Amino acid sequence: MYHSLMKNFVYILIVLLILGLVGYVVLSPEENSEKYDPVTNKEKSNTSQYEDKFMDYSPEKLEELLGDKRILLFFHADWCTTCRVAVKDITKNHSELPNDLVVLKLDYDTNLDLRKTYKLTSQHAFVLLDSQGEMETKWYGGGVKTILENIN
Repeated sequence: MYHSLMKNFVYILIVLLILGLVGYVVLSPEENSEKYDPVTNKEKSNTSQYEDKFMDYSPEKLEELLGDKRILLFFHADWCTTCRVAVKDITKNHSELPNDLVVLKLDYDTNLDLRKTYKLTSQHAFVLLDSQGEMETKWYGGGVKTILENIN
């Protein structure tokens, strides 16, 4: 009897240790603080470290870049899984983009006027603008490879 109680206790202890370790790895405060904004509890944008080719949209930033660069507007949504994959791909492979191209990431849900302007019906949309701000082309989906196929 004592032996079976001890055996059960050891099994329970092992399970608790494994659960604790998994919980620590998944919810590690250090990793969480780097990955999530503590105020909004949303994943932080990584675009700030790629300022030269991939950055958050603002009307001022668009005006500043017009004339010097071709602009690719990337309409994404935080809830869109394919958009998140595209952000990771562009972040990782931004160096493959041409030097005369800047990707401006903007929120699909909050930029209704621009969605109407470019007649977009879905998130994960790309709109290529020339140096004067006129639309050259648009497409849905993809990452860096699709961008490179569509900008030439």
